Amino acid sequence: MMRQSIPSKKLTGFDLKLAACGSMLIDHAAVCLCVCGTPGFGQSDPVYLLMRCAGRLAFPIFCFLLVEGFYHTRSVAKYALRLFAGALLSEAPFDYLLFGENTGAWPEHQNAYFTLLAGLLMLFALNRLARLFSERKLYYNVSGLLLILVLGLAASACGLDYGFAGILVIAGFYYFRGNSRKLALYFAAVTLITGTAIQYAAVLALPLLLSYNGERGRRAGIGFYAFYPAHLAVFCVLRYVLLR
Repeated sequence: MMRQSIPSKKLTGFDLKLAACGSMLIDHAAVCLCVCGTPGFGQSDPVYLLMRCAGRLAFPIFCFLLVEGFYHTRSVAKYALRLFAGALLSEAPFDYLLFGENTGAWPEHQNAYFTLLAGLLMLFALNRLARLFSERKLYYNVSGLLLILVLGLAASACGLDYGFAGILVIAGFYYFRGNSRKLALYFAAVTLITGTAIQYAAVLALPLLLSYNGERGRRAGIGFYAFYPAHLAVFCVLRYVLLR
């Protein structure tokens, strides 16, 4: 009897969403416990650092899923509206949890949904440029690089989470989609060049990304978009209670 071969790529889009949400939950739990002065969760404590490292896996997974979502969505406009709504709902709890502000308008840092929204608009523009310059590859490459540069600088100037590096990651996942080796090398290079010591842990997301089998898996629905503002709100309540 022949032994069945085990597929090398087992993770669906739904599996990656669960991994990203779990990573983000661990990360923000560490932030909440740290700002509340919980013993053992100071910025130099091993448990805190380990949890923050685990949290570095979330953003690259979200960027990867953004690119996949762009290729599979029926409406980029509706996709953008969902991200924009999530960004608006998340900003106030994001500001309060991380910075102690409750205005929802912290001028120096905006939540990751805004970064993903900027990335989606970039993907849309790059796709249009590819069609416009289908016969002129040099024009496409130059205009694409200029677009990424402008958006990256704008992301940094506006204080979007992950800033220029976030835009570069999304662009790389777009350009190297389907080429595992180049995608892995590019992401590792961007992370090592632009990241801090904790951010280097983001490369641990690569085994998950490279295990994606191209299938959506179970439908996450609106719950996936709602998880980000919802879990931030829960941690804000916890922060408020613990600091009273």
